[in-house]
Amino acid sequence: MLFWLVVVSIVVCLGLAVYLEKRFGDYSGPFLVIAIIGFIVAIIMLIVIIVENTNVDAYVAENQMRYEMLVYQYENDIYDNDNDLGKRDLMEDIQEWNEDLAYYREAQDDFWVGIFHPNVYDQFEFIELK
Repeated sequence: MLFWLVVVSIVVCLGLAVYLEKRFGDYSGPFLVIAIIGFIVAIIMLIVIIVENTNVDAYVAENQMRYEMLVYQYENDIYDNDNDLGKRDLMEDIQEWNEDLAYYREAQDDFWVGIFHPNVYDQFEFIELK
């Protein structure tokens, strides 16, 4: 929605600039400047949308592998030794996974910025700690 608001503001400002130019002469300057700034912002937003939504299959595969490795390490007690070296790092990695997943699940469905996040996060699961 944020992207579309910027596009609508560009159209409105350009329309006002043309109307003011025809009606009153040289009063269209501020609206033209706003339209130009809006156009630059829209281009940047469009680039971000394209970058975030291309190569989604590779991103899903990367996160699936990350999930499987964290679950494997946790379920098989990879760091279960006398001094528990690495167990804290594993718990921090699992916490980061769960936090990121919670954030991106909400962000992909957000009304204002959902267009900037691909709709792929519902296929991943949280890692349950026992």
